Amino acid sequence: MNKGVAIIHLALDRSIVASNDLALKLLREGDALFEDDGVLRARRPADDSRLSQLLRAALPAFGDLGKPGSMALKRPSPSLPLGLLVRRLNKEPIATMVAVADPERSIAVDSDLLHRVLNLTRSEAEIATLLAAGGTPRGIAEYTGRSLETVRWHIKRMQKKLGIRRQVDLVRCVLSFDGFSET
Repeated sequence: MNKGVAIIHLALDRSIVASNDLALKLLREGDALFEDDGVLRARRPADDSRLSQLLRAALPAFGDLGKPGSMALKRPSPSLPLGLLVRRLNKEPIATMVAVADPERSIAVDSDLLHRVLNLTRSEAEIATLLAAGGTPRGIAEYTGRSLETVRWHIKRMQKKLGIRRQVDLVRCVLSFDGFSET
């Protein structure tokens, strides 16, 4: 289960079939998305209209595959918009999946846990945590007082240890520990 993304499963009629805990929290807060008689709605009329368009495109008539889509959902200032992705699933009774990402949600990855579980050095675990929090190699170098070359070397070494090739896969791996601790 991804603790960083709100997942909402919808039936053909836009009614909510299931959702994870983060989605329930977002729907309860109701500043961008809410549930109206079991139906997923966006708070702002323009966003609700765009959400309807995305859902119609994801669920075309006559058994077509449908087209995934995405949008930004505005929230009251000064909050950043939510990122929303709509995709057809074809698993009765679930017709579509709506994934919602909140850029303001801070991650909670324990670098000590990464050190122990992934066998990373403490420096590697710190850099991995900063990368997963949205840091760039240059920004991490400035923040930690290391050279850019040293940060890049640590990233390459972590990728080799974990058997992955791309930095984005390293970030995904680290984010899979979001919210976990050994206590």
